[in-house]
Amino acid sequence: MISIDTLRADALDPASPGRATTPALDEVANGGRRFPNAWSHVPLTLPSHATLFTGRLPPELGLHDNAPFPLRSDVETLATRLHAEGFATDAVIGGQPLGVGCGLERGFEHYDAPTPSEPGSALFGERSAAEVTDRALVRWRRAVGERRRFLFVHYFDPHHPYVPPADCLQGDPSDPAVRYRGEVTYVDRQIARLLAAVRQSGERCLIVVTSDHGEGLGECGESTHGFQLLPATLRVPLLIAEVAGSATTAPAPLATVAADRPIGLVDLLPTTLALLGFASPEGIAGHALQSSAPPAAHYVESLAAALQFGWAQQSGVRGDRAFLLHVGADPPLTVGPYELRPSGDGDEQWLLEPGAAPPSDERLLEWRAAYDAARSRRLPTASETATHDALTRLGYLPGSEDRERHRLLPLAENAKRPAPLARVATIEALLEAVARFEGGDPLSAVTRFTQLLDRDPDLLAARFFRARARLELEEREAGRSGVAAREAVADLARVLAAAPDYPGAPLLQIKAQTLAGDFDAAQAALLALVAREERAEVEYLFGSFLLQQVGGGRRNPFFDPEAGFERLLRSLELDPLQPALRRKVEQNLGVLARASDAPAWVAVALERVRRRRGRRYRGRSAR
Repeated sequence: MISIDTLRADALDPASPGRATTPALDEVANGGRRFPNAWSHVPLTLPSHATLFTGRLPPELGLHDNAPFPLRSDVETLATRLHAEGFATDAVIGGQPLGVGCGLERGFEHYDAPTPSEPGSALFGERSAAEVTDRALVRWRRAVGERRRFLFVHYFDPHHPYVPPADCLQGDPSDPAVRYRGEVTYVDRQIARLLAAVRQSGERCLIVVTSDHGEGLGECGESTHGFQLLPATLRVPLLIAEVAGSATTAPAPLATVAADRPIGLVDLLPTTLALLGFASPEGIAGHALQSSAPPAAHYVESLAAALQFGWAQQSGVRGDRAFLLHVGADPPLTVGPYELRPSGDGDEQWLLEPGAAPPSDERLLEWRAAYDAARSRRLPTASETATHDALTRLGYLPGSEDRERHRLLPLAENAKRPAPLARVATIEALLEAVARFEGGDPLSAVTRFTQLLDRDPDLLAARFFRARARLELEEREAGRSGVAAREAVADLARVLAAAPDYPGAPLLQIKAQTLAGDFDAAQAALLALVAREERAEVEYLFGSFLLQQVGGGRRNPFFDPEAGFERLLRSLELDPLQPALRRKVEQNLGVLARASDAPAWVAVALERVRRRRGRRYRGRSAR
């Protein structure tokens, strides 16, 4: 199973002017089956892959965003099922949203994922397609005896930012769409290497190629994905074929499936299991393509704008050439080439494709029934599942009450919130400001965030990232004045007052307090966090706090190098996938150890960091 993150369906469409050069995938499509009417249910990586692997929709899983909650441990996945059936199971992951801890690693004997990026970063840790393929070839070629094998390969390259090799570009490199297609071409070249190894092995192999979601590339004003429910980011490619040596054929059970049949990613688990000769789990939302179940309207959602900005949740169903959506209080009349009309029932809107007729009353009733059924699907709560509850107490999973904070709002309440579709320009301006910050220009980013907040003081994401940019400026001054840090503290206080669980804000506030010289408040917050949970990020921040000598023009009364390095070592023990931190700690301890008056604890700490390279701490809540 190959998932190419952020791959638009038209990038592989032979008739599309936006197609990329993809000879390897064209060979799979031409010999097997291409399904051009396949759709994601949510334009975000983790919840979309969770649906693909479980056959269950986001409301049922309680998983609506890439963070902070993983896939529940009591849900069967494609990997857990195939492993139970005796398959050798391996996964090679290209992007951090599917990193260790996301919940999808269950069932895999080997789950090879990239190192996380800095907590709170807008950019994800990523591996190149070449590295992903190199690692996938190692897993494919490992000896598994007589067992069948399941290999999941996740490529992340088409995801923003688009930086393809120069020889993959065809057109003006200043055009984001050209760079994006260059990334797709680059991935295709690497997939060709993988498929060559499969063919060379002579094994008969089922190949499934798809994506978690598409990419806006400026259509309807959306440059990337995640914030809107639009065809560009929801329609995905789907190729299914059998490969045996040099032959590529379509699986016989799919021969009679209509090419234009509407398909949701939720259908891939039962489809794959059926092709392998296994029954599907009971009660899932998906249906095998080769079954007699009629095509249904597919549930779709995007809660990112609601979670990050406090705007309306967007949800609905995708039917024939139209969406039936709930998008908030003040949607526009048109979105790019699409017409948006009230359906006459509450805040429902039709999003019609160009030239499409409005759905009939009978069809609307079917779509509403499908939508209501999808929203009401619920797995047993954690308190009703003994294994899940035990893991929660051990700190491996969030409690059900925390997960419910991302619940779907009642439609009447949601209808009063601002519509994200009417605020595309604000989202794009925010993303542009974030790009400036991530590109190393925090001063310019602060100006852009301030302009956004002048227009909308309640834009929490702008306040959060302005605080991050201000702290970057403060660190460049080595904490001498504390002015920018105190401004960051004020921004974060407003964020946390409105959204106490805003991802990354509590830790960032402690960092801001430290740089502002408010050491008492920072220490109290750190002690409270340590008392509640044992996390690598908290230990790292505590260590940094104890090693900070001056902040905001004040000396740190809690400065304690020995205790500070102890906290940093604890962070590495809790999460050894921090090579940059390990190198930094080892280098700094090495410098201290060479001093003639080095205290004894320095040598002990240096030996600990060297001894624990690559080992995972096995305390009460390591993951």
